[in-house]
Amino acid sequence: MHRQANSQERIPLMASARRAELEAHIRQYAQHEALVPPLMREELIQHAHCIARKLTAPVTEIPYIALFLNNAIWADVIASIPFERRLLLLPQCLSKRVACTATRDNLGLLCAQCGACAIGHLQAEADRLGYVTLVAEGTTVVSKLLTSGKVDAVIGIGCM
Repeated sequence: MHRQANSQERIPLMASARRAELEAHIRQYAQHEALVPPLMREELIQHAHCIARKLTAPVTEIPYIALFLNNAIWADVIASIPFERRLLLLPQCLSKRVACTATRDNLGLLCAQCGACAIGHLQAEADRLGYVTLVAEGTTVVSKLLTSGKVDAVIGIGCM
């Protein structure tokens, strides 16, 4: 019986070799089908099911397949946007609340680069490349940045 994961369930981690294998098949599929962004969620899920059937992938991999497919079809668009016009949006859930020394303001989390989680490293690398970075939940600030013309693309990291 097929069952959708709700927002409280965690999707099992995937081995890097399997992830690489899926990504290669998904890129080929996207090219073969001439998929162009944006796809509606329902379309992504339909294509993910089709890919899963072709690869005899378990139903638990469908969310990954949909995510990888979405990334694949947007890759050329994102690549055409200069780093300094991109926003890297990180979720606050990446922080280790017990050890975190960050402060929070009305925009989100202000990382103290304490090393207790991956946020500081991710922000440092994004800053090195010229990205605008934000550690926040929600879309209000992101919407303001997009409408202000400061950024042209949002690259978001989220929990599955």
